[in-house]
Amino acid sequence: MRHEKYVDINEAVLKWFKTVRAKKIPVSGPMIQHKAKELADALGIENFSASNGWVDRFRIRNNITFRSLCGEAADVDPSLCEDWQERLPLLLAGYDDEDIFDMDETALVFRALPNKSMIQKSEKARGGKIPKGGLPLVFV
Repeated sequence: MRHEKYVDINEAVLKWFKTVRAKKIPVSGPMIQHKAKELADALGIENFSASNGWVDRFRIRNNITFRSLCGEAADVDPSLCEDWQERLPLLLAGYDDEDIFDMDETALVFRALPNKSMIQKSEKARGGKIPKGGLPLVFV
């Protein structure tokens, strides 16, 4: 039985991963590598390399897989919608109606947002789509 060499980093990255996924943010391997290196620097751990091998072992140890996100269940916290309904008129003030577009009706969403994420195997692969009504996109 081998002992983990970087227990502190592994625990910190797993905590970050769970926090990010709880917010329904898609996570990729390079994101995990970047965060691991960032946390290693913050913890003062030298000679740590967030290599592809490290990410693979991290995924296996923590039962993490890479899946497609689908469905609209639990997309957005309703309190965030209420907040945006109050803030949106202030943000859009001064723009003409023809300069404001509904982002879920543009090709930008298709190319900009990932449809796959690293998730724990116990998590259902849901919530990768922008909710109906979308986000406003303002062209100036």
